[in-house]
Amino acid sequence: MAAGAGILDADGFRLHRYAAPHPFFRSLALPRPTPSPAGARVEALLDASTRFGVAPRAEFTAELWPELPDALAAAGLKPETVARLMVREEDGVAPPPPAGVRFCLAGADTPLPRLQDFSAGLDRANGAAPGPSLAAEALALRRFLARAEGRLVLAFADGEVVAGAALAGRDAPELCAVWTAIAHRGRGLASAACRTLLEGVAAEGPVWTAAAPGAMGLYARLGFVPVGQRFAFG
Repeated sequence: MAAGAGILDADGFRLHRYAAPHPFFRSLALPRPTPSPAGARVEALLDASTRFGVAPRAEFTAELWPELPDALAAAGLKPETVARLMVREEDGVAPPPPAGVRFCLAGADTPLPRLQDFSAGLDRANGAAPGPSLAAEALALRRFLARAEGRLVLAFADGEVVAGAALAGRDAPELCAVWTAIAHRGRGLASAACRTLLEGVAAEGPVWTAAAPGAMGLYARLGFVPVGQRFAFG
């Protein structure tokens, strides 16, 4: 992993600390099987997070760990997100690609201003105004691409970045970021960017995503089906 990143095992959780800044992920803990009661596991998570220098944050599938929401809430952690866990089972419906738009697979040689355009658009879509850290976000995204930790497709119209989609991971890649500029929504750019991104990825492992309610239609058209509920507590 990158400098500043690391993994720490605690009773019932494995903590992942990502190098800061990471283009898509925050440090988190994933549950793992253990005979210990849920309350004891959460106490171990809090202690390990302090020793690891990260804020306690757990992500998990509710159907696999039904005891965790109450135990995490009892420890003072709050649900940050609740999303539908979806896995891609087929290619889905492929509409014609939008006219006048060029889709390109980004790489370590992609100009930083174009990566900044994507990062800024993603920030706005997530309700955060792009700030002084935008240049650092673009550099982190370039390092992410240089290390082949995932893929990024950018959509260009009249020379401007107007949409994009990103995939992270290798064995079980996650469709982790999809964005379209407000002025270009409704043209099928997000769907086309995702299809370009997903070409040839199926052989690498199952592709999954955690879908917000408003995005489920897009992912269903891409061949994703819901398989559970994904929680993030922090």
